[in-house]
Amino acid sequence: MKLLMLMLLVVNKLVLVLEQQLALWLDMLLSKLLNQWLSNLLKQLHNPLDHLHNLLDQRLVIPLMDRLNPRLNLLQ
Repeated sequence: MKLLMLMLLVVNKLVLVLEQQLALWLDMLLSKLLNQWLSNLLKQLHNPLDHLHNLLDQRLVIPLMDRLNPRLNLLQ
């Protein structure tokens, strides 16, 4: 009877250790997946903003500066 109780305690301890290891492994896996997902999301958000910035420069700022430049030259 004592041997059976000892075996049950050992099995119970092994199950607890395996459960903790599995929880840590899943936590690391989910953390890496979340980091990768957020990184990809930020890249997707960043690229359109760069494109919009370049587009605004090409369509608004540069032509405006070109138009203002002769006037500025006259003022000097």
